[in-house]
Amino acid sequence: MFTWQLWCTLFCALWLYFLWTRRRFYSLIFTIPGPIGYPLIGVALQVHRREDVLKALKKFYDRYGSFLITWLGPIPFFVTTDPQLTQDIFNSPHCIDKATIFYKVVHDIIGLGLFNAKEPHWSVLRKMLTPAFGLNVLNSLVPTFNAEANSLLKMVEPLVDSGEQDLLPLLQNFSLNVATQTTMGCGLNENGNIESNQLLKMSIDLQESMTEIYFSPWLISRTLRKLFGKEDQYFKGKSGIKLFINKLIEPTLSKGSEQLKDKNTFLNLVTDLKNRGIFTKQDVADNCGHIVFAAFETTANTVAYTLMLLAMFPEYQEKAFEELRSLFSKSGDFDVSYSDIKNLVYLDLILNESMRLLTPVPMVTRKTMRDVHLSNGIFIPKGVQILIDIFHLHRDKKVWGENAETFDPEHFLPHNLQEKHPYSFIPFTKGIRNCIGWRHAEISIKITLAKLLRAYKFSTSFKFEDLDFIEDITLKFKTVPLLDIQRRDYVLPVLKHYLDKYGSFVLSWLGPMPFLIVADPLLTQDVLNSPHCVNKGSFYKVVEEAAGLGLFSMKEPHWSAYRKLFNPAFSHKMILSFIPIFNSEAAFLLKTVDKSVDCGGQNLKSLMEGFSLSIASQTIMGGDVKYFEHIRSNNLIKAFHGIVKSITDMGLSPWLISETMRKLLGKEEQFSKAKSQISGFLVKFIDSKLTKGSKAPEDDILINLGIDMMNRGMLTKEDLQSQLGIILFAAFETSANTVVYTLMLLAMFPEYQEKAFQELLSLFPNPGDFDVTYADTQNMGYMDLILNESMRLLAPVPIVARQTMQDVRLSNGIVIPKGVQIGIDIFHLHRDKKIWGENAEAFNPENFLPHNMQDKHPYSFIPFTKGIRNCIGWRYALVSIKLTLAKLLRNYKFSTNFKFEDLDFIENLTLGLKTVPLLEIQRRDC
Repeated sequence: MFTWQLWCTLFCALWLYFLWTRRRFYSLIFTIPGPIGYPLIGVALQVHRREDVLKALKKFYDRYGSFLITWLGPIPFFVTTDPQLTQDIFNSPHCIDKATIFYKVVHDIIGLGLFNAKEPHWSVLRKMLTPAFGLNVLNSLVPTFNAEANSLLKMVEPLVDSGEQDLLPLLQNFSLNVATQTTMGCGLNENGNIESNQLLKMSIDLQESMTEIYFSPWLISRTLRKLFGKEDQYFKGKSGIKLFINKLIEPTLSKGSEQLKDKNTFLNLVTDLKNRGIFTKQDVADNCGHIVFAAFETTANTVAYTLMLLAMFPEYQEKAFEELRSLFSKSGDFDVSYSDIKNLVYLDLILNESMRLLTPVPMVTRKTMRDVHLSNGIFIPKGVQILIDIFHLHRDKKVWGENAETFDPEHFLPHNLQEKHPYSFIPFTKGIRNCIGWRHAEISIKITLAKLLRAYKFSTSFKFEDLDFIEDITLKFKTVPLLDIQRRDYVLPVLKHYLDKYGSFVLSWLGPMPFLIVADPLLTQDVLNSPHCVNKGSFYKVVEEAAGLGLFSMKEPHWSAYRKLFNPAFSHKMILSFIPIFNSEAAFLLKTVDKSVDCGGQNLKSLMEGFSLSIASQTIMGGDVKYFEHIRSNNLIKAFHGIVKSITDMGLSPWLISETMRKLLGKEEQFSKAKSQISGFLVKFIDSKLTKGSKAPEDDILINLGIDMMNRGMLTKEDLQSQLGIILFAAFETSANTVVYTLMLLAMFPEYQEKAFQELLSLFPNPGDFDVTYADTQNMGYMDLILNESMRLLAPVPIVARQTMQDVRLSNGIVIPKGVQIGIDIFHLHRDKKIWGENAEAFNPENFLPHNMQDKHPYSFIPFTKGIRNCIGWRYALVSIKLTLAKLLRNYKFSTNFKFEDLDFIENLTLGLKTVPLLEIQRRDC
């Protein structure tokens, strides 16, 4: 009994002594508000799950204010989101050490380094390592940042148009490689000891373990980790990372100081310190581990989270893109210099706003090494752990206004920042112990974002308000938003840049191929009329792979022979015979359009494509084709669009011509499906024609000419199929676009629409379904002006290509050798101010009045090209388009809110628009 009482008395005495030694901690309960929690565990139950930490802290601030005292087990924590108190702490010489628990965890995993060193050791260490992050060193790393970002673009390219993707693993792998290249001097590929995916998994697992230990301090004990089943993951991750770091540094450690090329790169610097006896081998390994793993995770997340935010808020992404396009006219193929980084003003706003809302490290810790008095009069005794909650500081409405939790880069405009406390925004912390590598991180992130945002457009179906956060040392998401990636179409802006810089006759290179760009009317005439420039460029091999060998891609002498054979299908006689089909289909179009009257803005493009495909099919393959179900559905149009998309992909990424590569990169299924749909439709129809015999009422329509050639052994069935498919596409796509773009321009410039209407009113007094004759189309003088001006500004095919079959001497005396690719840039030829005047880029049909055209070179306007290989169906297209426009403009008035200056173009075989303007339709009453 006596022994038991003695032990109880001794325990009570020790407990009272323990409490007495901590009396200054407990006194904080009476001077600082905050949740005390439960005995022994404090608030650990409320924050033991990573996904609960940030939510629990938000509740604490809502109840207690921007600073509070709380307890994790027996450990007191002073927590704050106040910028002034944050400044007090970060600048206090008595708050330099990190929190005790954090120090122990990091020490156990990576060792003792800059991240967790205590004073006075930290100050000495920081001073020795700072030269590795000096401005000269960072400038020397810019080529590496660029090279690695170029490698990243190649990894992103296969993901284009492949649905929504999780980019985080790719960006983490990339950032880890950049971190090892720029600090250790070698990348992951040169260090084959461990797969990068394994390494990333270990790193993520360890972060989870560190967070759990931080908010459940008892897990610092290995015994308790084993008891709770946490030790295996922790031990494997720790061992794998140490193995990786040791293998990474081993080749350099064996070198003497005189063999180290640049002693200011991080690994060389610490190796030199070892050689001089200041560091041990373990010191080198520990500090290298700290730098690599501090660098890669935060950088990868910041890039990924910025892309996610821009995908959710596309208006800001477009502003960033415009800034990048003004600095870098060529997408992908450019290097970002240090001075360029300084000029990325809008990207800077975006990056800051991204790091404000989704701060890379949401919380940082400190510990009072001595008693500290804060500027609000609060006294914090020695030994208290401090938590600076950057996440909620960055979202504080008292600091950032009512829109603090929304994404708005304009938060960082100078006039919006001038009254904010300098410690209101601290993504890399500030003060005495700020992040040593913050400039390194900023440069790397900006170069990476510049390259990605210049080359690709990112979108997502994930909503900003659905983001749910996890505190995991770095900020994580419960559900990671997936991103859809589209390539930025950059051909036209690049050509404009070249033409502005070098003139209207420019030699460039596409890979190893010389490419001559021409936007001069006289030289265009030379090329298009030369018998040695009849063949299309090598690019048309792509068309052949996608759609087969037809008039569009045939070479001489086959092209001349087949052109002569197919010419009768587009003769004046045949065009006259097509007028009833044009009128009949236009009448059907009016009935469809009538349903959209007074129904708000409409996208007429798909409707017009269906209409144009129906006309093209009937006039090329016979009237009975209209009974095929494919024509009235969107399936065939989708298939044609799929082929065009594949052709464009192959043109920009020539390796996709290989079926193996398409399969490898996930592009083959879409391509094959589109080809099969078109092929199936054509084969079915050809077979139906063959069963009826080669004669039909429309003897000279294209399909009958083709079948006759088959019967004479001049074409195979596959050849005919290719010819029909290519001409079908060429006919419907350009006609549909021209009609839609003309309506769009007239909606933007209603004064010209009214003039066209008055002309049509005089020709067709009664609205509704009237027939337009060929003679009527020749009497539409003002419509001609409008249509020509529409095709001038929005050329149906913006670029056509030729290839020299022999050496060619141009009229300016320059000889172009055999085998050179030539691009006739019709788009910019039609907008050349030297030809069309200062208002060349404005819509004005009077440009085509006779007195304005009389001094212009005949090749200044070539919407259907000219010369030897001009468009076989240009007369057909003009009659069809004018008849359609006449019916639409006589019956309806079109308007839009879209501004002409906001049009943004895509070079996609035919001219495309990034955003198709919506048109409002009103019925004409007379």
